[in-house]
Order: sequence, then structure tokens, then C-alpha cells
Amino acid sequence: MKEQNQLPSLGMRWEARLRRWSVRLAVTAGFLVLLAGGCQLLAWSPMLSLKRVEVATDGRLERREILQLGGVRPGESLLHTSPAEIRQRLEAHPWVERAWVERSFPNTLRIRVQERKPVARVVVEGKLFLVDASGSIFPAYDRPPPGEWITLVGLKLEDLDTRPEACRRVVLEGMALAGLLAQQARWSADEIGVDPDRGIRLALQGGPSEVLFGFGELAQRVRRLEKILEHLSKEGRLQDVVRIDLRHPGRATVKFRG
Repeated sequence: MKEQNQLPSLGMRWEARLRRWSVRLAVTAGFLVLLAGGCQLLAWSPMLSLKRVEVATDGRLERREILQLGGVRPGESLLHTSPAEIRQRLEAHPWVERAWVERSFPNTLRIRVQERKPVARVVVEGKLFLVDASGSIFPAYDRPPPGEWITLVGLKLEDLDTRPEACRRVVLEGMALAGLLAQQARWSADEIGVDPDRGIRLALQGGPSEVLFGFGELAQRVRRLEKILEHLSKEGRLQDVVRIDLRHPGRATVKFRG
């Protein structure tokens, strides 16, 4: 009899526990529903709508262009605005080197854009591109930028698409050669050609129209070129030179007309 009395008592305790857990679960679920609804209301609240966009840039892109590139929509909920996505869209533009985007609640978005600084031009199959100090090649502005820069030629559009790193390396060498030539006043470049397979080619004003440098050791090859040009000038044969080949270390080949 004692065991029979204990069994109903145990069952009643379990039923009571289940009722308490059911009440707790119902309260928790209700709280979560209210919380989700509150978050939705907060997300679309006019208090958190994007009302102010601060834009800082150091280049040629205008505020209107930056907002359009970033996909920024004033009036949108700031909670639904993703700084990471806006930054990625801005940095996908060839003129943009880096971008910073941050939200400032309740209604402000701050954008800072650092554009590439061109230091040279590259003419590729008749199309104009610009180059920054790192050798990155990007399309030219629709508004001509101020300043006088060196102009490189010789690349192909196919190379820019399929071999961007090789193009970057040879362009950097072309700019380095231009810098070395600028350090001496006697000879100046009429044209600097760059080729990812053959290296650097130079045409001198008042001198040979083709000087082949190849790759690397530019300072040594410039010194060798100066000695060769000085010797040819003294002999009066400079105007007869068609090509000077400096691609092989310790050796130079001079080709004359005829």
C-alpha cells in the first residue's frame, strides 16, 4: 500500500515540473518574439535612418561619385548599412587605393577615400593608362590630370589582363630608368618602351632611336651607355648609330647604318 501511495505522488511532482517548464518556455518564447519585433521596429525607426554622410577624399572622385560607387542610400536604416560592403565596392574602383567606412549612431556614416597618385603615363595600344608609385596600372581619368609625367609605351591590352604582375615589374623598371636619366642633363629620353618579355627599350633625343636595356642593373647600364655615347660623339659617328644593345653584362653591341 505504501508503494502505491508513492507512485501517484511522484507522478504529480513530474506534472508540476512540466507545467512550470512549460510556463517558463512560453514566457521565454514570448520575450524573444517581443525582442525580435522590437529590433525590427528599431531597425526601421526614423531615429536610425541615414541622414548624414561625411565624405573625405584626397583625389579626383567627387562626393556624388563616391556615394554612387559605394551604393550609399540616404534614408536607409543605419543598422542595414554594411560598412564592409561599401568599402569593398569602393576599393573595387581602379582609382581607389584604400577606403575606410564607419557608422556613427544614430544616423551618420563616415567615408574616407584614398586614391592612387599617378606618377607616370602608359600608352597601351592607343589607350591611356596611369601608373602610381607602386607600379599599379589603372585607367586614365576622363578629366586630364595636371602635371608632367614620363610616358611609357610598348605594353599590350592582353598583357594587362593576363600578366598584370609582369607588367607592373617592367613598368617599375621603366620609371626607375627615367629617374636615372633625369639625374644627368646631357641626354634625355624621347621614348621609353617597356615589354614584359624583353625588358626596357629607350629612344634618345638627338641620339640612337633604340637602346636595349633588358632587365635589371639599370644604373650600371646607364653608365656604360654614357661612356659609349661620349666616345661616339667624339668620333662624330653618333648620328650613324641605329641601335645599342646593353642587355648582356659586360658587353655592348653597336649597330651603325649601312
